[in-house]
Amino acid sequence: MMTSIYPNISGMETTLPKRFALLPSSDGSMKVNVAARCVGYVWSEKEKWLAKDSSGAPLDTGAGQSVLEAVTAVFRAYAD
Repeated sequence: MMTSIYPNISGMETTLPKRFALLPSSDGSMKVNVAARCVGYVWSEKEKWLAKDSSGAPLDTGAGQSVLEAVTAVFRAYAD
């Protein structure tokens, strides 16, 4: 359930779930879980944070300078 609104780095608002978890994945990325379900992955590569949805499609993380930008990209894709 999406209930909390937080501004992201670029100043745009996005809706984030109240409870989510970042869990280590076997490939070195972090799984983004909501309600015990994987909704995407984030990882750092060459000083940039990247993201993909649960099916493996890459997501736009903008400048990708923080894990927050990458997680926000996952939640945007999850909400669509």
